[in-house]
Amino acid sequence: MNKLIWRCGLAAVLLVFFGAPAHTQFTMPPPAEPVDPLPPSIHPLPPHAEPVPAAAECHIDTNVLNFGNYTSGQSRNLDMTMGWSLRCTEPTRLTASVSPSPDSGSFEYRLMRHQGGESATLKYQLYTEWSRSIAWGDGTGGSVPIVISVQSFSQVEAFGRVFANQDAVPGEYSDDILVTIEVE
Repeated sequence: MNKLIWRCGLAAVLLVFFGAPAHTQFTMPPPAEPVDPLPPSIHPLPPHAEPVPAAAECHIDTNVLNFGNYTSGQSRNLDMTMGWSLRCTEPTRLTASVSPSPDSGSFEYRLMRHQGGESATLKYQLYTEWSRSIAWGDGTGGSVPIVISVQSFSQVEAFGRVFANQDAVPGEYSDDILVTIEVE
């Protein structure tokens, strides 16, 4: 099983914050050759003559994970959608998991930290579906990874929410999480 790990930053700001899209590429290894316990002289089947398929090559294009503007004490959740597209040369099954925030350490919620030296934080969460009821994670603490079957092209979405009714110091907030993509 191959792994691709990329660091994903995200932001919720009271000022506007922009970032650039990420472009990632990885290659799967060729499948292992089967082990034949029978010697060729007594083998009941003809030898395998088909070539071993080449490793799948996949390209990932993501958009910026940016919540936009949050007003201190706002009464509505601030929701966003993060999308990425996958293009693979061979049919592939991938599992995308994400780490908890370093500041929260769990999947109950994540924390973005103020970038201006303040100790202020904002609670948020990442989800696997639009209703925002299943936390995106690594399969621990009530979270689940996103499983993707790619034939040649696939669009994938994750959903985020900054929770309402939080006091926030004006400025930029960000978090540093790791996204791990495993090739099955």
